[in-house]
Amino acid sequence: MNLSNTQKNQFLERLLEISREYGNEEIIDRFRHVKSEREKYLREQWKEQITGDEGPAFFRDVDFEHLRVLLYNHLDSEPDQYFQFNIALVKACIQFSGYEKAQAILNALLDKVVSNTKQAKVLMLLGKVALLRNEYEQSTEYYKRALSIHDRLQNFRGIASAYNNLGIIAHEQWQAETGKMYFEKANEQSPKHDDTYTKMFIRMNLGIVNILQGYYEKAFRIFESLLENKTEDTNPGIKLHLMINQGISARDAGNYAQAIKILSAAKKLSVEVKNQRLLALSKHGHAETLIFLDELDKCENELVDAFKIFSKIYNRNFIADTYRVFGLVHIERGQYELAESEIQISLRINNENGNIPNLAEAYKAYSKLAKIRGDIARQRECLKKALALCETMQATKRVEQLQGELAALG
Repeated sequence: MNLSNTQKNQFLERLLEISREYGNEEIIDRFRHVKSEREKYLREQWKEQITGDEGPAFFRDVDFEHLRVLLYNHLDSEPDQYFQFNIALVKACIQFSGYEKAQAILNALLDKVVSNTKQAKVLMLLGKVALLRNEYEQSTEYYKRALSIHDRLQNFRGIASAYNNLGIIAHEQWQAETGKMYFEKANEQSPKHDDTYTKMFIRMNLGIVNILQGYYEKAFRIFESLLENKTEDTNPGIKLHLMINQGISARDAGNYAQAIKILSAAKKLSVEVKNQRLLALSKHGHAETLIFLDELDKCENELVDAFKIFSKIYNRNFIADTYRVFGLVHIERGQYELAESEIQISLRINNENGNIPNLAEAYKAYSKLAKIRGDIARQRECLKKALALCETMQATKRVEQLQGELAALG
């Protein structure tokens, strides 16, 4: 785990919390005593090497292993507690990006547990770890094995979760139709279990994949129903994601006034909950909508604000897409050389990042510029590239639209 000293100590504190839950104060005292003696020795022997800008490097892998062994010994005769401790430990590792440690613990646990329910839980977590490491094939295998167990046990929430995660894997690889198929299978389980949040995330994913495919009105209805049926304790971040996606689907369906209303509300809520990333997303979506209303000055102001935040948090995907929207603004202003420069930047970054949806949109923006300049050959070339990308990500409705535009060119 490549953590800063601060993160290491936060991780250690999380381990101590887990240890208190599954162990006792005697174990904590034994751990702290040995740790203190070792740090004292290290300071005396290696003072210069272990101090730096962040101060002494208090936490090392040996601390993790020491605490884990103490708990293992304590829980060895209690299988259920042993299992729950390992699951808690894995979740802590995932929280701090310790994916290799999490995977090692889960693999060892999978060999040890015999209960089908516990095996399914371990396989679901192995799937999550593999997904976080972008190991899609391995992740798919784990989730399908878990799905098989959940199916035998008639665990409908587990079935829904497994299908939902298989949908996420497909979506991560820009396979929209495959992702939708899995999300719909997950949604079919909704009447059979009462986990509100699982149901909500599945429906939210269905909405997102419909946006990706170009079914904007259907996506809007999904997000609208989720916002209407939300529980009072819905996380503001989740609510904001729903609002932003609803606003984007309204805009892309041509309902600009509705999109402005929703995205303006999302901006306000983002400020209230102090979420800079979602504020930038709200401003970005709002800005692109303003182009259709010919409010270019307001659009540029929003884009500048969004660009500053995306640059600060170094979100290259949205930096690239902000350049695309700047390009659209400058096309409207007749500043074609500037627009071309901005769209070229968007194309380059999206190509480097492998962001297929944004790359397709950048080519569509470039085709618009080519059309205004009367460059039919370039327009056709850009539309063909956008079409190929939309076919790759199974964006059915977008494919139809682009085929129509190409057919109109003759």
